[in-house]
Amino acid sequence: MRILFVNRMMGIAWGGGENYDYNLAKALASRGHDVTFLIGNRSGCRRCPMRMDFPTIAIETPYLRRFMYQWGGRVPLLPGAIAQFDLRLFCQAAMERIGRLGGGGAFDVVQILGLPTLASALIRTGRRVALRFPGPPAWFQRPLLKRIAAGPRLALFSHGDTVRLLSSKWGLAVREVPPGVSADLRQIRNGPLLREQMRQAWRVPAGSFVVATVGRLVPGKGHEFLIRGLAEAAVAMPSARLLVAGDGPLRGRLERLADRLGVSPLVRFAGHLDREGVAGALAAADVFCLCSDYENYSNAVLEAMASGLPVVATAVGGFRLQIQDGENGFLIPSGDTAALARVLTRLAADPTLRRRLSDGARDFSRPFSWIQSARQAESIYEELLAH
Repeated sequence: MRILFVNRMMGIAWGGGENYDYNLAKALASRGHDVTFLIGNRSGCRRCPMRMDFPTIAIETPYLRRFMYQWGGRVPLLPGAIAQFDLRLFCQAAMERIGRLGGGGAFDVVQILGLPTLASALIRTGRRVALRFPGPPAWFQRPLLKRIAAGPRLALFSHGDTVRLLSSKWGLAVREVPPGVSADLRQIRNGPLLREQMRQAWRVPAGSFVVATVGRLVPGKGHEFLIRGLAEAAVAMPSARLLVAGDGPLRGRLERLADRLGVSPLVRFAGHLDREGVAGALAAADVFCLCSDYENYSNAVLEAMASGLPVVATAVGGFRLQIQDGENGFLIPSGDTAALARVLTRLAADPTLRRRLSDGARDFSRPFSWIQSARQAESIYEELLAH
């Protein structure tokens, strides 16, 4: 089967949606399918933030969302307007490029990440489209999504909390294809030598209690909350260290916050890491923490669990589907830095508890496989091709 993956952000900033598409594509390719990527790229930027192992077509369009992050909180309605215009520019360019490929005829199925406008345009040309949402659609996407979802040439799929939202609240037919876990992540905690090597690489003092977090440094990911919680915990736990894997427009603000709270020596900003770098960061950690305002179903949490890390996260969205409180991690109220500090202090003081939660985390992650995800995606593609 010839499959075209369309992912707006893959050439700009790597996040959970990009990680999902890349790993699903790898699993599909291992099962004999031909996969090509059509990705967005910032104007003037020639380099994808991650190594691509597939034929890749890059479209250069302005990346306007950086203005949304800078000014969106100060100007009402600006975030939605910027997001709409940003996506419209990419969709227009993508349609033009696909048209030069024979109207998409070179591919059996086009899989699109979160762009119903592009999906609608391709359906009108006779293409079969699998439209995946990594989280709840934006408000301005919902009317069009409802109009096109009932057609035979579109299959809608997602996972986690978004499946509940689209099916129960909107009444849409949506299939669930959960994320998988790379096999190498299940092995990294079995190597104490790697763990010590990674701690030395990050200049972590011996005997430290290391908290890792992975994610783009953008609004909504809760990094400020995490740094404040670490600062409270460090009063009673000076051995605490925070390893922040990821980059983004908020990095400078977060570095200044750590300095203002007096915990700069305890926080290591690792910047953007490739897949091997993320695995190394997880190997160096004792606990994984993600304090987002909302997550649909976190790839980062699942990968941390597969590597044997207990997870501390806010009690929102898909975290409540992933974390069984007291069995594979802990859920805390969003914004409650005192609760976060208490949980981190408790975990640091009780290695037996950490080992028990680690076993629970591994057990939870064990059924997840990218090959199984690929099989489920194949069944969706086959149904589309049958119409």
